[in-house]
Amino acid sequence: MIACVAMPLFVRTILITASQASVERAAEEHEQHLFDLRRRGKLHTAGRLGNGDGYLEIIEAADLLEADEITRSSPLVELGLGSWTLREWVPLDSEA
Repeated sequence: MIACVAMPLFVRTILITASQASVERAAEEHEQHLFDLRRRGKLHTAGRLGNGDGYLEIIEAADLLEADEITRSSPLVELGLGSWTLREWVPLDSEA
């Protein structure tokens, strides 16, 4: 029997720092980026922040380097329209 090893999870937050009008197209492209990540099996879950000024996403990646590459490939990040953080995330139920 082959054991299934789960990939590490990383939390990416992007806070939009530019005006809403200037990020409209990039935000649409960012959401397409999220759909592409989901299709590739790299996105665990994602959503917009309640007041519309950013995103929180949980990414599946082999390591921090891959998660960083994924983070930097967001149109919002590439265009410098927001600040971002990236941290490894360990769900409490996985520590049992």
